[in-house]
Amino acid sequence: MNHPAADPDQGPRIPGQTLPISALTRKTFDTEEDGQRLRAVVVVVVVVVVVVAVVVVVVVVVVVVVVVVVVVAVVVVLLVVEVLVVVLLYNVVALVVVVLVVVVLVVVLVVVVVVVVVVVVEVVVVVVVIVVVVVVVVVVVVVVVVVVVVVGGGGCGGLGGGGMKWVRKRRSRRGDKEEEEEEQEQEEQEEQEQEEEG
Repeated sequence: MNHPAADPDQGPRIPGQTLPISALTRKTFDTEEDGQRLRAVVVVVVVVVVVVAVVVVVVVVVVVVVVVVVVVAVVVVLLVVEVLVVVLLYNVVALVVVVLVVVVLVVVLVVVVVVVVVVVVEVVVVVVVIVVVVVVVVVVVVVVVVVVVVVGGGGCGGLGGGGMKWVRKRRSRRGDKEEEEEEQEQEEQEEQEQEEEG
């Protein structure tokens, strides 16, 4: 039995594959155009991430500065008022109260500054981590896309360079099989002719 000739326009079929070899081996990526689009996307992503990180850091710094300024202003005003009260009254009790209030205000001020510094450091660390993660993800995506474009799209589509070798090998095997079948048919015909002559 001879296999029907494959359609030259569509190429030989692969078992379990709906697309012809010619469709699979077409170049599926336009490397120049895809490279330009990829660079544009990467630039946009990096710019957006950097802008967001800068805005977050600036906002946090402004809030911290405002809080510190307000706290320091309140402490200074209270100290001035208490000193005036002590000077005007010459009262020992008032002096003790003023000292206690000053100590409490200093402690509160230190605590507020420490908390603000810790919050700023945490926010900066989080922003830096986010930026690093985004940059790493973008780099990985770029590398993967470049590998796919270079390996998968280099004129062989999804099959790659090894795919064409497989196709050629399969074609050679098909040719060998057809030759064996033709030889078997010829032998059978010769045997039949010999039997008829006998």
